[in-house]
Amino acid sequence: MASRKRHIVGDDRLGKTLQDKRANLFEKARGLLGEDADPIEARMTTDASGVMRWDWRAAYRGELDRVVALLNDGLNPKQVAKELGFSLAKSYRLRKRAIEIGMLS
Repeated sequence: MASRKRHIVGDDRLGKTLQDKRANLFEKARGLLGEDADPIEARMTTDASGVMRWDWRAAYRGELDRVVALLNDGLNPKQVAKELGFSLAKSYRLRKRAIEIGMLS
């Protein structure tokens, strides 16, 4: 069974909040497979009324957004790979994925 290390931190406006330390740390998670093991990109945001919350998305979506932006700027997959430090294969995979889900035509 996966266990998460969590720390309680104080905040003047929110009182005590629960915050994951370094996203999710799993120990002895031999059975942790599939989507549960996929990396996430998380950030804290504040809405118009001042309420803070965690937003997250699959980590590949951040990469995908960056690849799409560079392709839309006129770079080719080889230039995108060099710019972002990806392999050429990863650049082409992300371009293919963006086309499949309609982010690129």
